[in-house]
Amino acid sequence: DLEERRAKCPLTREQLESDHGEKWEDVRDILVGLRAPSPEAIMRARFTALRFQDPQFLAATEKDDSQSIRERNKQWSVVLGLEEMNTFDKLLNMNNDAFSLQKPVGFEVVSADGEWVEFKIKCSGKTLSEKSRFIKDRKYGWVYGGETEYSEWA
Repeated sequence: DLEERRAKCPLTREQLESDHGEKWEDVRDILVGLRAPSPEAIMRARFTALRFQDPQFLAATEKDDSQSIRERNKQWSVVLGLEEMNTFDKLLNMNNDAFSLQKPVGFEVVSADGEWVEFKIKCSGKTLSEKSRFIKDRKYGWVYGGETEYSEWA
């Protein structure tokens, strides 16, 4: 039953509403297993997964034929600070802005047009501005397709 599933959402209405305003219900529905109705909705759910440190959801909602979901899950776990990097990787990634994603504080959709979503993720001290393409998916409705028009940290 849909209402039972919605009641089991691990996040409160208030938590979701503070990030997504009137679109909070789409995010809740995706988090309890319904398909995203749009690329914007899955991007909102991905931000929530980032904010609440869910590497499995982030890995599952992106398409990358060169990596298994398990490999992507591990990468997200490292980026989110849930798993340690080895010394060599620490040296390689010393100045990697992606690690700012460990502390996201705000999310804004700048535009959503067809398969493309332009958004900003505010992190402590930096902001990621990105425009990415999403593709249809049987399980999630939409997933990040791996194509980005631009991705900039400021």
